[in-house]
Amino acid sequence: MASARWVALIAIAAPTLAAPVQAETRPAQTAAAPEVRGTWELDAGASAHERVIGETVVIGGDETNVTYSATVRFQGKVTGARFAATVDGPEVPLMSLAGNVVGRARIRRLPSGRTITEMTPDVGIRRIIEHRVSIDGKTLLSLLYDPSGAVLSILVFRRTV
Repeated sequence: MASARWVALIAIAAPTLAAPVQAETRPAQTAAAPEVRGTWELDAGASAHERVIGETVVIGGDETNVTYSATVRFQGKVTGARFAATVDGPEVPLMSLAGNVVGRARIRRLPSGRTITEMTPDVGIRRIIEHRVSIDGKTLLSLLYDPSGAVLSILVFRRTV
């Protein structure tokens, strides 16, 4: 009887006891961390967005240099943008898929260690995007903010590569 009680206590306490150890040994996740690099496909059904679209995001590079490409499919049209930037470096040209400069972009590191992507198109609203990867590395959350910090949408992407 006593051993069954101990088994029950351990089963209840184990996740609580293990959590601080995991938190201390797990490195901080940043947008430039290996987990975020890859190809991601929008899961429109799981996303909080005002319209159903198709989108593929490809993030590459390393801790200091990031490449970013987004291809958007909506109502039979394909559009998108791409850039390559140094983290905490100067603004760089934001290029259309056709290779035309359509704005400016940069990557900034936050005090928390995460990075955010800022894209300022020549026409339209400045976009601030924070990417967060799930612990298992299979899901990417893309939080889109306006310049005041209000969340405009939350997009859920699934890793394809």
